[in-house]
Amino acid sequence: MKKETFLSNCLFLNINPKKIKKQQYLILVMGFLCSALYYFLSREIYITLVFLLLTFLLFQQPLNALTSKVKKKYQDNEANFSDLISYLIILLDNGFNIYQGLEISKEYVSEVLQKEIEILLSEIDNDKTILPFQNFANKFNSFIVMQISLLLFQLEQEGYVSDYLARFPNLIEKMRENYNSYKLHKRKDEFSIYSLIPLVALLIVIFTFTFAILGAFMGGL
Repeated sequence: MKKETFLSNCLFLNINPKKIKKQQYLILVMGFLCSALYYFLSREIYITLVFLLLTFLLFQQPLNALTSKVKKKYQDNEANFSDLISYLIILLDNGFNIYQGLEISKEYVSEVLQKEIEILLSEIDNDKTILPFQNFANKFNSFIVMQISLLLFQLEQEGYVSDYLARFPNLIEKMRENYNSYKLHKRKDEFSIYSLIPLVALLIVIFTFTFAILGAFMGGL
């Protein structure tokens, strides 16, 4: 993972990068200490190499977990955004403008999205251009959210326009399909990981016995 991506992910999740680095260093130190201790007691170089390989794999785990959390948060935010737009459409149909609709709708969404809406409203107060809506959409890393945000800006500028509102249902449906697809793939990935555990355990046993035999054979020469 590139340093810029790592720092960006930590900022997005409000996680101190030093915490991730400490976890990695702890895994590295413990792995090397255990490997060195095992080699010192057994003199089995091949099995020691297996421990070092496992240490390297575990070293990557905090970064993999960070990436997974980022993906989950993006998807959760997008799902919450679709709920926000559903509320907003109802309010627009009842004569409220975009600003008023956002003010009311933010009370019915997640705390994270509520804060983002408050930031959006604050920026709208000081900037009547499209920039506040672009900044808001960038928090989601989604092309569909960007499309909807641009439509919201057009509605804010031009008032109630039925042609614009007619585009929302299809976009919302796409977001929900994306979220359901993400959840399905996540379940499949989890199932694949769990199904691999017995295989990994078997491979470790096989490698351990193989290296032990090789070590005994090499020692007998």
